[in-house]
Amino acid sequence: MRKRLIVMNGHRVLQAEQASEWVNERVEKANGLAPGLYDLFDARPADRIAPTDGVLLMLEDGLVYQQTQAGLVSHELAKFSETPSFGVDGTITYSAEGRAAFQIRNTAPSPAPRKKRR
Repeated sequence: MRKRLIVMNGHRVLQAEQASEWVNERVEKANGLAPGLYDLFDARPADRIAPTDGVLLMLEDGLVYQQTQAGLVSHELAKFSETPSFGVDGTITYSAEGRAAFQIRNTAPSPAPRKKRR
């Protein structure tokens, strides 16, 4: 079954295609996700050799979907020791045993020192 995620107006809508029509399955808060249309059915399986950087979009049907520079990537949820949260930017790496780990990336730069006015 083909699924997609629509993020708009502070919400994310999970849709599934049924009889050539898109039907809403779930509506939730966007949790900081960038507005857009994400075709989850186009996600490619993760490369377990190279780490993947990006925002976690959705946990659905035993998969973790991540938006990367190269497009959508899916990871098996069972490979994680802890369930990652969606809407968070970070890196997913795999151990030699095939276990996945999610490391949150701190994207907020520290504030620059302010100059004193005289």
